[in-house]
Parts: sequence; structure tokens; C-alpha cells
Amino acid sequence: MQLDVLVGGVPRGGTTVAAKFLSLHEDVFCYASETHLISLMQSMFSQLPCRADKVDVVIDFLHQQFLVAMVEMPRFNVNQGAHPKNLLFNEKHVARLVEAVRGHLTAQLSGVELYQASLVTLRDLLAQVEQRPILGEKTPGNIFAMADYVGQGETKNIVVMREPFGVLRSMKSRVDGGDPYSSAFQGGLETNIGMYLEYATAAHRALQSSNSLLVSYEDMATNPALAVTRMLAFLGRTPEERVVQFVETGKDREIADRAPMHYRRLSVNSGFGELSPVDTWKVLSITRPIREVLGYSDAVLAQFGFDISIEWPGLDVPTTVLPMSGFHQGEEAPWMKRKGSLIAYAGKGRSYNLTLELKSIFPEQVKGEVELKVFINGVLRESVKVGAGYQFTVIDVNVHADELVPIGNKGGYAIIDLESSGAFVAIGHMDEGKDVREMSFLLSKAKISKESLFGFAEVKKRPLNHE
Repeated sequence: MQLDVLVGGVPRGGTTVAAKFLSLHEDVFCYASETHLISLMQSMFSQLPCRADKVDVVIDFLHQQFLVAMVEMPRFNVNQGAHPKNLLFNEKHVARLVEAVRGHLTAQLSGVELYQASLVTLRDLLAQVEQRPILGEKTPGNIFAMADYVGQGETKNIVVMREPFGVLRSMKSRVDGGDPYSSAFQGGLETNIGMYLEYATAAHRALQSSNSLLVSYEDMATNPALAVTRMLAFLGRTPEERVVQFVETGKDREIADRAPMHYRRLSVNSGFGELSPVDTWKVLSITRPIREVLGYSDAVLAQFGFDISIEWPGLDVPTTVLPMSGFHQGEEAPWMKRKGSLIAYAGKGRSYNLTLELKSIFPEQVKGEVELKVFINGVLRESVKVGAGYQFTVIDVNVHADELVPIGNKGGYAIIDLESSGAFVAIGHMDEGKDVREMSFLLSKAKISKESLFGFAEVKKRPLNHE
């Protein structure tokens, strides 16, 4: 039997509270401290199964990851004041989970088959420690599997979203507070905006199913009684009056222990935090398209109290290209996951040429060719196909002046989305591979410059052992 409910959504967006709200019902338990099982399987083996001769080394890595997620992080949180019952699993539970995953990898499962098998494994894991009939798990990264396998299976999906300024403030608070598990939030503004866009776009895709329910942080803050009632109704349950009263007042220790949680009602803060006027304008403008389809239009933000009238402060726009989402941080030439996005800033009144130089080393398991598509502001502009082995790809695309989103009267920007039809993880697919990250193309150069006459895509093949 598969897991009954998955919770996913934007990080720092309220996924933990949503999971805890579900567990307030005597028939429902949603594990809120995260296992990362679904997100790890999705990032590592959504495209290719693990090679048989690499299963042991992959399992060693996963064992350590599950120990951190299921034992060390909950223990850290309890030491920081979280409810003691959040430490639910021990090393024996992790060992059983690892052996179940070993079976999936040995059976050469990948993609949707691995996803569905993992849902069964998660339910079996939770049933070892919890007797309630409806079982679920929360990890923000679940949202990507929800999006890729929308409509597959009977598991209910609860998709949690929040307006971007609250997310960015919470990310900064985690970093400033010295949280040892906040490294993902330590990028620059464009990177954190990109993370928001990445999760929000996946949320929009996941919501294209009747098995998915959108829950907003703001609803849980301003009308928690309605929010918990909607979520439980989605699972075929009605909350007791004590539960409704608890989410409004926080007063009922017995109900709180069901979650378990130290409950403090959420609040909506309409401030921009420490963002400068330039950065505030960027957040408002760059997130606008996805905000509008997820219920966070400018008009809605204004209702929350945000000042949406802010304008570009008149500064010149430097011509540059910056990574936003889908690229592994900390490297001058970063590897892209299966999907990535860049933002190109350009000066006023002209068209530009965008040059991307990429390398790839797809393993021999890849059958046929991998296609890389390049979109500018959502419009497909170029594509190129590569095979296995070391290859060097140059893509040159004209960005016309009328394609730029205006930045006051100083220039504009364009969002460049890259989408690969394939991805791999070196530890599971390469002879000597040790890298555990999802990878497709390495971005060795991204440059925007004076317009050239023609766009082109060129692939140069080299032996696998080159460099």
C-alpha cells in the first residue's frame, strides 16, 4: 500500500506547519521532520536506474543521508527546543529503510516505478512507529516528484506555498541564526529568487491534478481553522472542535501532543526586511508571472499590506548573466541539474547576443541522444542534441530588445530556461564517479554581448577521457 499523503512545497513556506496540522487529527499522522527519501530518489534516479555494480557505494551514501535527516537533524531540533517526540526514528529504522531501498536499486527501478515503490516503502517505515490509519510525510523537495508524476497513483498531494518576501526573510533568518543545515540558502539574491521560482513552478505543475490541494502559509496564519478543515476534508476527515480551537488559540496540550508540536500561530509580515529598493523591485518583477498563477498577484500582495508601487530607482543596469536555479552552488563552472535557469541583465535600447558554452559527459547507459532546449521568457528558441561521452556545446542566441522585460528606462532582463531530457548521478552511473548530485550539463561560460547576425548551436565531440 502506498503512502496516503505527501506534503511538499517551497522551503521556509509552511510545509512543517501543514504536516503538523494534519497530525492533529486522531486518524492522521504526517511525519514532519523529513526523510528525504522521495527527493533523493527523484534527484538521483529519475532518468536512469542505478548500475548494478554501483549499488553498494550508493547505499553507503544513502545510509549516511538518512541518518542525518531522520536522526541527527531531529535530535538537533529537539536540543534547540522542538517537541521531544519529533525524534521518532533510530539507527535500526534507518537500517531497515536502507535495505528496502537496496532492493529497489537492485531491481533496476527508476522514474515513476521507483517513485511508486518508494511511496510503499515510506508507508511501511511509518507504520513501524505509528498506528494511525492515514500516514504521510513532508519534505519540501517532494514537490518535484509530485510535479513529474502528477496524476500517477492514489497518494494525495498537499502543495504548500507562501509569498516570496516571507520566504526570503525566513531563509536569511536561518542563515543569520547559524543554522548548520541552512547552506542551501546562502546564495545571492538571484539564486534565492531562483530557488523560489524552481519550487513554485513545480508546485504549479503538481496542482494540475485533482489529487493535489494548494494550501497557503497565509491561510494557515490568518484563518488556521479553515486551513486545517480544508486539509483534513481533502483526506476524508473532519476535525474535532478541540482541534479547531487549538489552531486558533494554541491551548490544548493533549491535542498538541498528537502532532507533536510546540504551537505558535503563524503571522503575516508585509515588510520587505533588509532588501534594498533595487532588490525589492527585482523580487516583485521576477516572481510576478508565477505569483499570478498561484494566487499571489500584486493585488493580493497589496491586500497583505505590501507596497507594490515601488519603482526601479534609476540606476544603470549592468550587462551580465547570473545563474538562478538548477545549478549547483560553489563552483565557477557549475553543473546543471536536469533543469536550470539564468537571468540576463542588459542595458537600454538594443538587442544582444547570448552565448552559452556547455560540457557534458553522459554515461553509456544513455540510449540515443539527450536534447537540451533553451527557452527565453518561456519561448523555445534553440535546441541541441548530444550523445554519451565528453562533448562540448556552444549555443548562440539573439535576445531581441522587445524580449527584454523593462527595468525602468535603464534596460531590461530576460529569463533563460535550460531543460535537458536526461540527467545522471556520477556515483550511480560512472565507472569512477563519486559525485552524488544530479547533473546534466556543465555551464563553462555564459555571456551576453553586442548582437550578432545569426544564432547557432554547435556540438563538438571529444573522447570521454578528454580533460
